[in-house]
Amino acid sequence: MIWRFLIMAATVWIGAYLVPGVEVNDGVSYLFLAAFVFGAVNAFIRPLAHLVTPQLDIVSLGLLTILINGFLVLITAALVDALSLRGPFSEQLVIGILATVIIAVVSTILSLYLPDLED
Repeated sequence: MIWRFLIMAATVWIGAYLVPGVEVNDGVSYLFLAAFVFGAVNAFIRPLAHLVTPQLDIVSLGLLTILINGFLVLITAALVDALSLRGPFSEQLVIGILATVIIAVVSTILSLYLPDLED
């Protein structure tokens, strides 16, 4: 459990570092807060969004999932002051989608190479 949280914090930090327009302010403690809120938003809102839109997700060949994840980054940035996205809403959505792709790739890589200590 703690590994997954640390991986989430690392992916949020790497996403903020690699995607222009994403900023994590105020140090490591707020990075952990942003990772916690992002995990909570993913745990509660993402299943509801996929429950409502399964047919559209199939028709769009999964591209709707990336859009939903971009909105989840926007929601996280709205809830946590330490995470900010620059620009108007349309630019923030594109930034959120880019951050989502980076977070997914880095999370997958870190999950593959770090030991699974949940035994």
